Amino acid sequence: MGKAAKNERIKLMATFLNNIAVGLVVAGALVPYLSFISATAANQPLRFWITTQTAADFKRFAAIFLVMIFAFIGAGVLHYMASKILNNIED
Repeated sequence: MGKAAKNERIKLMATFLNNIAVGLVVAGALVPYLSFISATAANQPLRFWITTQTAADFKRFAAIFLVMIFAFIGAGVLHYMASKILNNIED
């Protein structure tokens, strides 16, 4: 396999990992965030922030927050892996 072909495979693998990282951010952070701000389980917008907080609202907020944190950590790890893979490109 020539140098150009090997470099192209390296770039494709890095692109693949970056695309999965983007998917993690969208599915694991953006969607729960939009779900949280759009309505609560009782279909009342931003009930958690406007009215007194209940234990169920706090648990829901905590769960969404943890999912978002894990999504950002996972995306960061995948992006770091993609950066390391790109270091293998030969001139």
